[in-house]
Amino acid sequence: MKRAGLLLLTLALCLAFAVPTRAEAGSEEAPKTMEALVEEELNTWYLSLVDRFDTPWGVVLRMVTGGIPHAGIEELVLFTPAGEKKNLLGPVPPTDAWGRTAINHLRLSTNRRYLTFDSTFSSAAYEEERLLHEAGSYYFRSDLSTGETELLRFDPASETPCVCASPQSLTVDGVRREAEKYNIGGSNYFRLRDLAYLMRDTAARFDVSFDPETDTVSIRTGTAYADGPAEAREADFSETCVKSAQSVEIDGVPVALTAYNLGGSDFFRLRELGELLGFGVDFAPETDTAMIATVSQEF
Repeated sequence: MKRAGLLLLTLALCLAFAVPTRAEAGSEEAPKTMEALVEEELNTWYLSLVDRFDTPWGVVLRMVTGGIPHAGIEELVLFTPAGEKKNLLGPVPPTDAWGRTAINHLRLSTNRRYLTFDSTFSSAAYEEERLLHEAGSYYFRSDLSTGETELLRFDPASETPCVCASPQSLTVDGVRREAEKYNIGGSNYFRLRDLAYLMRDTAARFDVSFDPETDTVSIRTGTAYADGPAEAREADFSETCVKSAQSVEIDGVPVALTAYNLGGSDFFRLRELGELLGFGVDFAPETDTAMIATVSQEF
């Protein structure tokens, strides 16, 4: 009897330690939903909401301590339908040793998949001997379908480049064409609508449209431009040249293009457009001609 009682006591003790009580079993917290995470973030006492974007890939919140962008530590986070919280500022350089950031021109793409923004610094900054950021502008793109942010381009700070109306001739597939163009820092710049019009019947044709609500220029490849060229202007607007922060998308994907505004019109670097839109660009010094090729040919 004593042995049987001892066995029963041992079994009871084992079960007591092996099987959690009902209270213990219910003490594990269920995973939080996206809505709960967003609400929790919005109710964080030291954070203030600056921007919110609701997308098919989740909710993006731009928050800042103290409520003043650039004066506090900013957050740009994506809350996914799976209940994940993803930091979108991973590759963004800090403004100072306190970890503050400087986000400018935050935009959501027309297909609501991408966020673009930039960070501009007038001078470089160091923490002791560690470089925090260079002087210039960093351009970023966040893919909300993956939660990844990448650096698209860095433009070092420099003095205003040399600008003049370009005296060079232009050919498209060997045919002489006319368009308003400027030489900026040694490169030719054109208006998108002029190029779309000149290339409307070529293999590299593309359409151009503008969405005033999002302040975005959209380029659609493979589609012929149906409108006429941009308004012809005879005046030289070289003295009005300023850097343009115009938002541009190619087939729904935001891109960072080098652009300048002259007299109210944006001009884009020809070689950069060629690389992204699939046409060749070359220069014939003997005739001082910029040449666009949309088909394979010998320059």
